[in-house]
Amino acid sequence: MPAVRPDRCVRTATMYKGTKTKICIKSLAVDKFVSGAILTHGAWEKNIVNLVLKGMDMYPAAVFLDIGANIGMYTVLVAAARREAVAVDAMLENLAYINQSLSLAGTSDYVRLLGNPVSDRVETLYPVTDNADNQGGTRLVPAHLLGQGTTAVGPAVSTTTLHDVLKYVNSGTVIVKMDVEGFECKVLHPYLLHHHQSSSVFLPYIILEWMHIKVNLDSNCPDLMGLVELLYSSGYEAYDLYKEKKIDREKTDWKSFTDILWAHTEAVKLI
Repeated sequence: MPAVRPDRCVRTATMYKGTKTKICIKSLAVDKFVSGAILTHGAWEKNIVNLVLKGMDMYPAAVFLDIGANIGMYTVLVAAARREAVAVDAMLENLAYINQSLSLAGTSDYVRLLGNPVSDRVETLYPVTDNADNQGGTRLVPAHLLGQGTTAVGPAVSTTTLHDVLKYVNSGTVIVKMDVEGFECKVLHPYLLHHHQSSSVFLPYIILEWMHIKVNLDSNCPDLMGLVELLYSSGYEAYDLYKEKKIDREKTDWKSFTDILWAHTEAVKLI
């Protein structure tokens, strides 16, 4: 784990059922959105974090899988609720921030940190950042996309698959949040296509950042409707995370959403 010097460690807002903790943030010069929101409001994506905490409360044996954990807004609060989490991030620096936050709160025993990002196969990728003040937007690209103004901002990383990560998580119920800058399609497609029906793992809720999926960032999601149909055929229904209401499958523009909750039809109702 690399040595990091957080800009500061601050108290979070009080969340679902009074859950709160401390989280270490980066300088706003390099992380204006996520760290900036935490500094100003005590949370990043507060309503979605609260839904995760509520979902974990509904499934007392579940493990939370935070794919694209960044500095750990979700993970540290799940740990503060004394629940188990696995935080996955390609940037070891981010995992080091999470480690410091957990140590400060005395909740390290609830979290496992995994530095292998998730894709559709095992491959070598490189982290790149388009904006120097938004490290939270760091994404992964193959070697052939480097150059011509695109430079790696960290060492190469070796990917794994969702199927293998779920083996590592080792729980019958896993609540998933996925924020991997457009890689969500690559993560989900092979799992839903090949492993979902035969798996003994129940994923009641899959929370997806949709903003990069819908524009096919880096050509990682060329078939948006194919992903939507695959999720529906796998037993999931979509909910708009900002309006907190069910999405009408037949009367919707799937490019109009920023974040979507996919809840399994057999899951306890969350929204």
